[in-house]
Amino acid sequence: MLYEFALDPAAVAGWTSHAQGRLVKEAFRIGNGRLPACVPRRWKRMVWEAFRSDDQNERLRIDVLISYLYDRASGRRVGTWDAAISWLSNILVEHAREPFHAIVTTAQREGAPYVLCDDDLDPTNEFWQVIRTHAVGRTAAEYAAALRGLIGAARRIVIVEPVFDPRERRFTLTLNAIASLEPIARREG
Repeated sequence: MLYEFALDPAAVAGWTSHAQGRLVKEAFRIGNGRLPACVPRRWKRMVWEAFRSDDQNERLRIDVLISYLYDRASGRRVGTWDAAISWLSNILVEHAREPFHAIVTTAQREGAPYVLCDDDLDPTNEFWQVIRTHAVGRTAAEYAAALRGLIGAARRIVIVEPVFDPRERRFTLTLNAIASLEPIARREG
């Protein structure tokens, strides 16, 4: 299972120590089930705007961390983004449209348990925890739901199924359910 975490550029800009970088890289390895959501499109620029250090080592660590997270980020595109309001306010609107597993920010919790600050990135926090395995029922809808996070993170999708038979309805139902997922269905072309 993959769980999408919206990452506040200001929070990422503050992760300058070697230990923090190592913790974040470990947490957001694909095998660990956490998928960074680096939104909006100008997310990288926002991290650099929030970065406030002249230390060359910290600058290099942040550069590596930004690239690491961005390369593993989900393909989510936000519907609307209002530059006049804060990143967190925009993300809460996006969360209402399509929920993240959690939102990592520097701001206060806003009364929502899924809004995490640095102190909440702890294995005992239920919203930081992720389930890495999940039994999936043998139905087209359940297969598609289980693949949604992975497909949302993919730049290219190749399905290899050695026993696929397009004459059998059970195969075409599953393929149609996967193809109708929003990340695929909204792509042009």
